[in-house]
Amino acid sequence: SFKGMYHNKISVLSWDIETTGLEHNDDSKVLLISNTFRSASGEITRRLFCYDDYENCADMLDDWASWVQHVNPSLIIGHNIYCYDLPFISFCHSKYSKQGIYLGRDNKTLTFSNYESKKRIDGGRSLSYFKASIFGRQIIDTMFLAFSYDAVEKKYESYGLKPIIKQEG
Repeated sequence: SFKGMYHNKISVLSWDIETTGLEHNDDSKVLLISNTFRSASGEITRRLFCYDDYENCADMLDDWASWVQHVNPSLIIGHNIYCYDLPFISFCHSKYSKQGIYLGRDNKTLTFSNYESKKRIDGGRSLSYFKASIFGRQIIDTMFLAFSYDAVEKKYESYGLKPIIKQEG
């Protein structure tokens, strides 16, 4: 998609969520969404969305999605977003709204494949997930990058982001 382009000329949104827990249930809420956006011109914007500033979780997620559409990133990057963040925000949003989350270009919603995918962690383990798509944006899950990078060396003790950062120095 980006052949012939330099990495610093592509707009990138890096984000993470903080939640009430890991399970999808009635108590599930997204409490914070932290974002760092780098425009194609190199300008950095940081934005935090906080549950306390909204009526409910869906209002916060809709406001976040509007902001994502406004900044219009080509790449959306996060750690473990295929298996956790994207499904979790979709679940939380669906508790309040029948409409999807409009994260894509041309007012397209976040969608998930109906078919289970598997990402190989190592020779004996794989991770099941439903692939997410956001129209007009490339999704990069840094945990999946870590799996691929570590496939030969097997140097990571954990695939959590903080342990990887610590181990890489």
